[in-house]
Amino acid sequence: MNHPAESPAEYALPFSMDYTVEEINLICIYNTSNRYILIAEIEEALSYVDDPEMLSLMQKVLEKLYATPDQRFSELPLFPAEYEDETIERSTL
Repeated sequence: MNHPAESPAEYALPFSMDYTVEEINLICIYNTSNRYILIAEIEEALSYVDDPEMLSLMQKVLEKLYATPDQRFSELPLFPAEYEDETIERSTL
């Protein structure tokens, strides 16, 4: 029996998985109150960065931010990874 194809969205990873830990940490050093402000700040900073790896990371983050809907952006867990680990450790004590 043929089943209709399921929506690709049903197979999508949770939104927090769309961004790596490194990408979230980079995002957290900027103003995250608004996706458009964040994009503008990262774009402005590109001209001041000489490190090729950092430039690559920033460009990947920008590509993802351009494609992330506002609602999904507002749901991202935007806090540095170290802080997240400390919070988890404290909450399990």
